[in-house]
Amino acid sequence: MLMAGVEGRWRLKEVGFLILLLFSSSLGLLPSSALPSTPAAAQPYIPSQSDKALHFICFFLLTVVFYFIFDTARRRVIHLTLIICTLLLGVGSEVAQGLLPNDREFDAWDVLANVLGSLAALGLASAYHRRSAERRRRAKYSALTGDGLEGEDLELGERANGAMRAGDDGQETGVVPARTIEEELDNWDENAPDDAWDDDDDTTATQNTKVTPSTSSVGSEEPPHKVAVD
Repeated sequence: MLMAGVEGRWRLKEVGFLILLLFSSSLGLLPSSALPSTPAAAQPYIPSQSDKALHFICFFLLTVVFYFIFDTARRRVIHLTLIICTLLLGVGSEVAQGLLPNDREFDAWDVLANVLGSLAALGLASAYHRRSAERRRRAKYSALTGDGLEGEDLELGERANGAMRAGDDGQETGVVPARTIEEELDNWDENAPDDAWDDDDDTTATQNTKVTPSTSSVGSEEPPHKVAVD
């Protein structure tokens, strides 16, 4: 059931991306005569460059949906989104529009609107992805250590008592700052021995040890000899 739900969500995102792609490509590649015309009564109220806002919105939505299709490393998703959405679709669609015989011309301002919309969506999606990954990492660390993080700001790294992590400029000489949660998680070794438990075991073993006399010397002493006195 869980896998079916996950697959259903991925299919929904892919279908949404395809629908947006078909809609935006039809607006950009079809001849002007095939598109619905603006009513004459509304034309005086519509700015001449209003199509640039439509380009921005379309590529913003395309980039957001495409970004969250993949469940992989954030850097890899950023590279894929830049190549496919920003460059291939944002720039390539306008180049194809100028090459096709559809009474449409290449417009550099349309390219700029496409790229800006794609980059804005990529920046927001990447920031959300990074913060979500950081929260999952801190939650995993909290589950491993058993320490609750209630009252602590996970984003700012504040302690439960409200104290902030001290900067390098305000650090006193000889004082070692406490490691952050992320550093503890990165340096955590589950195979490392616990010194406290080892000390307790050594103390218990010493108390339970009894000193027994050596049996090698038992019976080895000769009885005293009687000396005859004249």
